[in-house]
Amino acid sequence: MLAVVSAFLLVVGLAGCSTGYKDLPLPGSAVGGETYQVSAVFDQALNLAQGAQVKVNGVSVGRVQTVDVKDFKAHVTMDIKASVEIPDDSSARLRYDTPLGELFIQVTPGKSPRNLAGDDQFPVANTATAPSVEDALASASTLINGGRLGELQVIAEELNAALGGREDEIRASVQRVTEFLRQANASRGDISRALTALRSVSDVLSKRQSTIKRALREVGPAVETLGEDTDKVIALLAGAKDLAATAKRLALKVDDPLLTILRDLGPIADAVLSTRSSLRSGLDNLIAVASQLEKTVPSEVLPLRARLNLTKTQLNLLGSIASAPRAPVPGDAGAPLLPGLDLLGGRR
Repeated sequence: MLAVVSAFLLVVGLAGCSTGYKDLPLPGSAVGGETYQVSAVFDQALNLAQGAQVKVNGVSVGRVQTVDVKDFKAHVTMDIKASVEIPDDSSARLRYDTPLGELFIQVTPGKSPRNLAGDDQFPVANTATAPSVEDALASASTLINGGRLGELQVIAEELNAALGGREDEIRASVQRVTEFLRQANASRGDISRALTALRSVSDVLSKRQSTIKRALREVGPAVETLGEDTDKVIALLAGAKDLAATAKRLALKVDDPLLTILRDLGPIADAVLSTRSSLRSGLDNLIAVASQLEKTVPSEVLPLRARLNLTKTQLNLLGSIASAPRAPVPGDAGAPLLPGLDLLGGRR
């Protein structure tokens, strides 16, 4: 009896001191070789399991050791192989290896020269959770049931109703747009030169901002003066309008007389034009005679000598004419050289 009790107490003692199944590590969760431990904080861990893989560029470099909840966030610790260097600005993201597969932590290396060491933590801003299949299905359900697909059908029907029977016009419009784009593509050089010239103008204007500002300041008083004399300017424009109306009435009144004068001048101009050849030759002869007279007559007096052969009858006729009373002839004593110009001393 004493032996049985002793055996029972030994079993109970051993059972109280031994390790249970829950304290045993999960198969596949250990990382071979030397490791260092880092941590990360995620807004949500989904169904991330202990022992999930940690991958860098698709290669497994560690395992998830613990997943705890603190302040409504998931705190995850990972064992990373000692041979793997992870920059301290790297990012960690929860992803699925397949649409219905298991979660793993994808590490995207950063560019920092400093690497994570034991007990370091990924920056909180560099952690994220990829959308799950459930999220994708929920979004698709929202789009189909409560989204805008029905409105898209209405839009398609309205487009069909609006474009029905106008296929040729639409085709022609598309061709014109295509031709425009082709020409625009061919004119890229011209467009580039125009933009370059515009940029040059912009640069010049930018360099001359002070001059432009000064000109605007100086034109200010002129604008103010115009503003003060607006009534005078309006009155001047009104006067110009009245002047234009008066000129129009005057032109209408002198229209017929002016046309009559022009019609009367027509035959005179034609006659002058018809005699221009003979008139020119006559003027040339007159100029020649004048030059000869200037050479022949040395003074203002031109001596003339003439011989007349007259018959007796002619002499009697001349005598009767000479004895008849007559009006003074220019050249006689007391007769005016130019009648009507007595006031000018036109006497011999």
